[in-house]
Amino acid sequence: ILSADYGFHNFNRDSISVQFQITKKTFDAYEAGFGYSKSDLAEIHAWRERARQGAYQYSLKEKKTQTQLNAALANLDKEYDIKVKEFISSRGFKIVADHVVVVDMPLLVKNNAQPLSSLAQAFEKIARARGYDSENLIGAVTSLVQTAMAYKIPPPIVGDKHTGGLLPPVKALLNGWGDCDTKTGLLASILSNWPHMRMVGLAVPNHYLMGVLRIPGKGDVFVEYEGLQYVLIEPAGPAWLPPGTVGIETMEKLQ
Repeated sequence: ILSADYGFHNFNRDSISVQFQITKKTFDAYEAGFGYSKSDLAEIHAWRERARQGAYQYSLKEKKTQTQLNAALANLDKEYDIKVKEFISSRGFKIVADHVVVVDMPLLVKNNAQPLSSLAQAFEKIARARGYDSENLIGAVTSLVQTAMAYKIPPPIVGDKHTGGLLPPVKALLNGWGDCDTKTGLLASILSNWPHMRMVGLAVPNHYLMGVLRIPGKGDVFVEYEGLQYVLIEPAGPAWLPPGTVGIETMEKLQ
């Protein structure tokens, strides 16, 4: 059993203790499902080359025209692109403009809600016992990622695996550290266990944070997205910033 125990204070200055556990077998399978290597992509590339050779040989045998061969090769290239996108997606990434591969944060959060459901239940139990409302509950989870976890930037490549410079949420929780996008992914994954929670991710230059759907209070920093207001949360830490408050540098970037 792999275990992580945390003790910290929330924004009410209440002392909170939570524990997370997972079997090593389950974690090993979880970790293997995130990130990709060049050898993985090389296998798909080798498939395309074999398919192209097969199409060429078939065209010679059946006396196809060059136009027919070109059409067959174009279809193979489309299928290759689909295979690459599907594989990249299966490992938690997406391809954006100019063939750049980035972490698919909404997909990451969606995939990590269930693995972190036991931790969400622990927070919910604490909230019920102490009479917390949803704002206090969100604040408690925010305090965990901000102050109980160290700030450290993950390497973009570990061994031969590309990680996008992000630790998947369960690994971050077990390691006890992460950077802004790692901590945002963890916080959002925990919060997504509550069905009425709606969130947005927000990328600014060299930084990442998030917002939760809520009517802003006086002085709260928020963004509007599709006509709705999302109060911003700064998960990175180590500053102790309640929802609605962001760091000075972040505010400058937002402006």
